[in-house]
Amino acid sequence: MLFLFNFKAGFYERFYSYFDPQTIIKSMSSFLQERTNIIDEHDREMRRIKAEYEKNLLQLLKK
Repeated sequence: MLFLFNFKAGFYERFYSYFDPQTIIKSMSSFLQERTNIIDEHDREMRRIKAEYEKNLLQLLKK
């Protein structure tokens, strides 16, 4: 759904004079790469938060 919304809004490749399946494939590829980058960034942030939480927890347990 998000891909279709973004495609229609013009975030990716556009149709000019005729329907071109390759335009959709290129756009889908761009979308998937963008989505992968966002998921990877989120995963890194979650690992950072978890590591910080565990570090703080260990400090509290030592007291």
